[in-house]
Amino acid sequence: MSAPSLAVAPSVCAGLRPALQHGWQASFPLQSAPWREMAERVGATPRELLAYAQRLQQQGQLAPVQVRWGKRVRRQRWRLGFAALDLAASAALQAAAEQEPAALCLEWVEEGTGIDHLPRVWLHLEAREPEELLAATQQLEAAAGTRAAARWLLQQSVDPCACELSGGPCLDPRLAVALERGGLPLVAHPFAALATQLGDRSERALLARLRDWQQQGWLQRLCLKPPFQRRVQRWRTWLLDEAPAFTLQASGLAGHRWEDSQPEQAGGWWLSAVGDTPLPGALPAPVRASWSSRVLRLRPQAQLYV
Repeated sequence: MSAPSLAVAPSVCAGLRPALQHGWQASFPLQSAPWREMAERVGATPRELLAYAQRLQQQGQLAPVQVRWGKRVRRQRWRLGFAALDLAASAALQAAAEQEPAALCLEWVEEGTGIDHLPRVWLHLEAREPEELLAATQQLEAAAGTRAAARWLLQQSVDPCACELSGGPCLDPRLAVALERGGLPLVAHPFAALATQLGDRSERALLARLRDWQQQGWLQRLCLKPPFQRRVQRWRTWLLDEAPAFTLQASGLAGHRWEDSQPEQAGGWWLSAVGDTPLPGALPAPVRASWSSRVLRLRPQAQLYV
């Protein structure tokens, strides 16, 4: 559907841009006419809001509505560690990782303590099943021209997939793939447009399925936001011999986007932070190693159904 032929006053534009780029990252409305509900919140008409959203998308400043899966979706996360790679092998690994739906980020270890025995290049992968991770690993190893020196399990869903019991995404792969691959178009009735694209359901049935997924924890949210930009971040990581004796929230660290996980083979605990933010006090467990690294974020989340 083409953009509405509607001029938007500059005074209106000034308020719509931040609203569209930031106001619905947490919850795009699961409604037949979402722009009507959204427009009421910003004091514009639905046509004005949609026209400006389409203009921002044409300018590369707004993406289609994207899916974020909930915690109930079964998944595993691996860290693949490679010994120091030369420039050609590192570039080949990065190019392969950029095309791999399971690849989350690529990490290059820099300075640190206790890292002499650790791989210097790490690739973070996430998929629903270990067989998918194994297949991705083999392709990435082939691209790098070498086997991974370490393969650590960081996170897994121990429960078997419950989609058959509660109608989860595994039982509707066409919808799950459509949400991951293209998202919802920025049109007046995006759910109707997606239902027409799928060709096997009504808008009402599609919305009912999405609301049910959200209620049951399969779907975290749909979000409207600018396109994801691959970027390099600074990380600080600690490898502990024991589980941390504190919770991130109680220690005031929740806002630092920390992750604590237990590698299956390393017998220790990872504690990573975006940036070089130090801990507020001494770590409550022996530190086996710690390091700074450059991390290239490849995508906002792994594509679990593509």
